[in-house]
Amino acid sequence: MSPRPRGVLGVLVATTAMLTGLAVTPASAHTYSIVDGHAVDVRTGPGMQEGTIGAVSGGQRVAVACTVRGESVTGPNRTTDVWDYIHLKGYIPDAYVHTGVSTAVGPPCGGSELHWDPSEMNLRAEQPGTRRLYDEIKANPAWNLRGGDAHFAGIYADRRGEHGEGRALDYWMDVDVPAEFTAGWELADYLRANAGPYGIQTIIWNDKAWLAGNPDAGWQEYDEIANCGASTKTCKHNDHVHIGQNWAGAVLKTAHWGH
Repeated sequence: MSPRPRGVLGVLVATTAMLTGLAVTPASAHTYSIVDGHAVDVRTGPGMQEGTIGAVSGGQRVAVACTVRGESVTGPNRTTDVWDYIHLKGYIPDAYVHTGVSTAVGPPCGGSELHWDPSEMNLRAEQPGTRRLYDEIKANPAWNLRGGDAHFAGIYADRRGEHGEGRALDYWMDVDVPAEFTAGWELADYLRANAGPYGIQTIIWNDKAWLAGNPDAGWQEYDEIANCGASTKTCKHNDHVHIGQNWAGAVLKTAHWGH
């Protein structure tokens, strides 16, 4: 869902929270193309002797989740020791990626840097960090008032935006149930306070939105009409918390996940 609080542009395309893109900054890990005419192995570490887990080919788009320094590699664009950890859960040399700059384009892997990544690919696959995030929320009795998976609305990887890239989840909470109203705000405030280590970029709850691209704005009024087209309970996010991750968080490459 594209949250559109005041001063932030976005288009909501369904009643569940789906991010389709925001005009906010800073954003780091956009998608980039592999240099035409080259096939690049995706490796388990930032070196040409590391094991391979697949390959990407010229013109293919990849999302750069984070970057590390490793073996220096000469590619068609430049010589650099920057390696990109991409959405395919492995490393490729930045020398083969059309980023438009000679420096790293993503945050350092394993860090806590706040950033916001636009949704530019429809991958239709859940990301491991998003599932781990849900499992951690569920394991806390203060946030799992219904028991089991009764709060799990879904990751909705078959849709567009953050959900369609598998890096957002919806968590049922009902503002009309006093205990869930309180727990929902406790969860939302906790994730906002720890957004960097978890790799959280979007939180929408109780008709309010917080974006890592504009963190100092705090909780902004959420425009459910512009984003969702109606003032229903679901459009207002009064029956669920939407939690979106940046790419680093979604692939377990932020500080909280120990990578």
